[in-house]
Amino acid sequence: MPLQESLAAMGLEIMDLNTSQSMAWTGATTTSSNSKMMVTAVERNSPAWKYGINVNDEILAVDKFRVGDDLSKLLSFKSRVRR
Repeated sequence: MPLQESLAAMGLEIMDLNTSQSMAWTGATTTSSNSKMMVTAVERNSPAWKYGINVNDEILAVDKFRVGDDLSKLLSFKSRVRR
């Protein structure tokens, strides 16, 4: 069943609200100290929360890539590669 056309007949439309997102979102706030990436906050129901990331956890790697000092750069790179 063509979902988009069926919904349009009822005046509804499917929209991907994430198409404008340029970065991956984890829901975790991190800080870098002494070459360690530490979690300082986790938003409830976020991907980080759902996968068991907690405050004071250290993030060592993402998909076997060492995080280093800048988690946002790594996540941004990974989100561009997967598109």
